[in-house]
Amino acid sequence: MGVDNVRSWIQQVDNLKDQRILFELLKRVRFFSEVEVRDRMKTAHALIRPSLPEFIIRHRNERRADLLITYVDGAGKSGAHYASLYAEVNGIDANNVIPPNGFRESFDEYCRRRGTPSALIIVDDIAATGGTLSNKLAEFLTYYGDLFKDIKIRAITLTATAEAQELINRRLEGFRELDVDLRTCETLSPSTYAFDIYKEGWSSEDQEERAKALCINLGSRIHKQRPLGYGGLGLLVVFPATVPNNSLPILHSFARAASGQSWTPLFIRPNN
Repeated sequence: MGVDNVRSWIQQVDNLKDQRILFELLKRVRFFSEVEVRDRMKTAHALIRPSLPEFIIRHRNERRADLLITYVDGAGKSGAHYASLYAEVNGIDANNVIPPNGFRESFDEYCRRRGTPSALIIVDDIAATGGTLSNKLAEFLTYYGDLFKDIKIRAITLTATAEAQELINRRLEGFRELDVDLRTCETLSPSTYAFDIYKEGWSSEDQEERAKALCINLGSRIHKQRPLGYGGLGLLVVFPATVPNNSLPILHSFARAASGQSWTPLFIRPNN
């Protein structure tokens, strides 16, 4: 991402004060580089390793085969990418990444070949509102819970809001018969919200109000009902391969044709 890209994005608004607001928002974006994501994956595994059986590497290319990895956000979403990356950076057999579609059949096949796994790891990139992930986890555990009576289940997120963690943990309390727990590598700080209750990042209340009005005006060109992103969170978070739909739409999406106005994002989000 070069200077020219940033300049072009900012100059989509004519007013200099509004250009300054866009620049200030961009300065606060929490961008996770590929290196950081890989480091977070290692950190996540370090958090759960003490609860796993000891694994001794006998030769350089040996991969751990007693752990299964899956995701719950469905095909075409980011979970599949991060599940595979988790396996890669932590030396886990790539064949142990099982998609949620047809999970029971794949799980039974694994058990026939290798016996009961030591743990199931469920990977996701972000829990923002927590609503989607908590619902998906609950649905998954309800449907497949009979498979996991003697298996540790660890849900891993690269990052999460404090509110999302609280919501997910409350939801997981309904599965006390299972050994299930949530781990997140980084809790998002208030500064990663464009507009938070602590009013961080703005020199005055007037500047914040102007900024919010600008983001709502521009964001409505992209999504009329959610100009500040899903859940109205207005996050400033960008991952290497995608951008969460809770982040400001002006960061990641084009204007709707029906809006009659144009907007080109800086970090183009795949349409999934």
